[in-house]
Amino acid sequence: MLSRLKSFLLVLLTLWPYTSFSSETLAGLNDSESQKAICGPDRREASKYAPIMRLRPTLEDQEISCTGFMISKRCALTAGHCEKSTVIAEFNVPESDGRDFSAAPSRAEDIYQVNQRSIERLNHRTGADFAVLRLEKNPITGLYPGEAQGYLEIDYITPNKGDLIKIVGYGASYASRERFLTQKFDTGEVVSTFYRRAYPFIRNLSSISYRAGSTGGDSGAPIIDKNSGRAIGIHNAGSCIRRTERNSGTLFDRQTRLTRAIERCLNEE
Repeated sequence: MLSRLKSFLLVLLTLWPYTSFSSETLAGLNDSESQKAICGPDRREASKYAPIMRLRPTLEDQEISCTGFMISKRCALTAGHCEKSTVIAEFNVPESDGRDFSAAPSRAEDIYQVNQRSIERLNHRTGADFAVLRLEKNPITGLYPGEAQGYLEIDYITPNKGDLIKIVGYGASYASRERFLTQKFDTGEVVSTFYRRAYPFIRNLSSISYRAGSTGGDSGAPIIDKNSGRAIGIHNAGSCIRRTERNSGTLFDRQTRLTRAIERCLNEE
């Protein structure tokens, strides 16, 4: 019994540095240091990925915003720390009129309500920061968002260092009033991945870091493998190391709790 206790304490000491919250900047719009996620010129380009949504508490809110994406006709994913944003989902977001930095709402046909009772969320740290949710039908079209907008295929893989990924989200842009909270993407190399199995009192982590730029509002964006076009994870946070982006997210691969939540959502369709 004593030897088992010693072994357990050794595991705790070994893994203690990984049990605290990440010091990286979470990439929700209302984070004061969110601009750290881009460490030089803003390379992002405008994009129109139909299955990727902007999430906000209300259509009038200009302070709180995240990104999410469809994985079936009803099921969607975003970051776990985007708790306040998971109320209204907007697709096909238009540019604003350019008079000020404000977000123009989508057409009524492209707006959906999040089913609050459906949300399964974990807001721990990068590698364990996700939410799985279901969206309701649009009251005008009578369609679920995945039926009208399509959805992304997902893949349970861990990429290699140097592989290319895309981040596609609704991060803020202060270089253009028209594109303030519209959809953009950036491509970058994978820097590293990290996996930790679950232990008593210690959560399972499966994380990835990369050099694709992001800003506040990009939290919850899909991490897309450039070769396959499939989503392999969820963008969580942004940081700069030696003037270079080292943004990060949660991988689907070997993230047990996320995998089970996705399966439950898909099985309920």
